[in-house]
Amino acid sequence: MRLWASLCCAIALCAAPNALAAYETAVLTAAEPTNVFDLHLGVGWDRIVKRGKITREWIQDDGTSRTSLDVKELDLRVETQQLLLNLRVGVFHDLEFHATAPIILFEDSTIAFAEGVAGRSTITGSANADDPAYADAPRYPITDVPGARFRSGFGDMTFGLGWSPFVDLEDDAQDVDAWPTITLRADVVAPTGPTRVTTELEALTSSSRGNVGLGMTVFDLSAGASRRFGFNPTFDPFVIFGARIPIASSKQKERGMTPPVSGRFQVGSEIVLYEQPENHQRYAVSASFDTEFVSTGRTYSELSDYFPSFDETKVLGNRQGPVDLPDAVLYGDYDNPANYASRTDGARCGKIEGVPCGELHQVDEFVTLGGTFAVDLRFAEYGMVRGGVQIEYLADHFLTNERVGKDLDPTNLPDAQLCDGAECKGRVNARNSFFDRATNTCPAGKTCDERSSYYDPRYDAPGRRFRLEETTSFTIFVAGAATF
Repeated sequence: MRLWASLCCAIALCAAPNALAAYETAVLTAAEPTNVFDLHLGVGWDRIVKRGKITREWIQDDGTSRTSLDVKELDLRVETQQLLLNLRVGVFHDLEFHATAPIILFEDSTIAFAEGVAGRSTITGSANADDPAYADAPRYPITDVPGARFRSGFGDMTFGLGWSPFVDLEDDAQDVDAWPTITLRADVVAPTGPTRVTTELEALTSSSRGNVGLGMTVFDLSAGASRRFGFNPTFDPFVIFGARIPIASSKQKERGMTPPVSGRFQVGSEIVLYEQPENHQRYAVSASFDTEFVSTGRTYSELSDYFPSFDETKVLGNRQGPVDLPDAVLYGDYDNPANYASRTDGARCGKIEGVPCGELHQVDEFVTLGGTFAVDLRFAEYGMVRGGVQIEYLADHFLTNERVGKDLDPTNLPDAQLCDGAECKGRVNARNSFFDRATNTCPAGKTCDERSSYYDPRYDAPGRRFRLEETTSFTIFVAGAATF
């Protein structure tokens, strides 16, 4: 939502002078009797600070009873500063082409122990995090705390069209406003920036820095409407509905990315305080409320740069001697670098050597709620400035919620048939009914290990998942445009 709001600010910096439209619904025009075409060049600056708390489900041992509680773990802070270079061109009647090129000056994230957690953390540095003898699931350190990651570079460009089939213009013959402005936009966010790879070691230092491209193509479709009322001041309420549909690149799909789709709604009003069209002067303020729903998906999370890429489907092939407890993941399995999807000499993630931190996560669905206040100053025919603030609240949601796998056994399999002492059908097994236990092999063309290669029992299993809570994002934005 923050990037979309910034792009809207950039795209709507300057309205066509003959259109009565709020900035959020304004488009440029061309081929008019008194206007050959409009051209706007702009640059914007954003500073975004996100803060949140990360908690974890944790099984509490209390005598003979066991309960799962949410325990405090980490404080999160992410600061981003970016420049947005904007181009808008009117190509026909109330039809414009626009493009935005983001330059991420820096995107720095830090994690630190929450107050009072350091000596009893379940992530690292205590028996809660490192206990080979624990009777239930092994407790093996996940990552180092405190931690920091540094990223910057050229981001993913946006290209699109905006069209207003109806424009709120004064009907001189009848002296009425005939139509509200209705604006349709179709944008494509192209993967032009070098792809952000969670395991890249460059992100560990501020001198080298990692990439920021998302490695996906995003189709952003929206429809908005606005209508003017009153005079001195003039109110121009608006409403916008939109959706974002991402498609991961082939490389990202190989990493298991299934990005979430999202839908948004924004409502607000612009208040024109002073306007003299003959002098191209216009001063206005606007306030709006927005909400966005983001579906579940396997994508970048706030912890993706910090957690390792354990692959439990590698475990059985890397165990020495006869395989006991094939469905279990043992302490020694976590301590073996061969059981991780990514390996890099000299890297380290928590306790494990030769393995870099970095993994995509199955992030649960969530909703954001936000508000924006902006000031628009058009002081001359050839220039204007827009600035403001935005605050958002992210609803609490799980950051690590990968599914354990998928049962692949035939539906006609007898219910009583066992796989390594447990039911085959209706259960995810490390060696299912296809596995040939006589030869200890999996037949060609069959999948015998039903577990997900992305599932890490340490933090994806119910009772151990990580959750983002009490998260707010505060944005300051300033943009200017030269208009021709």
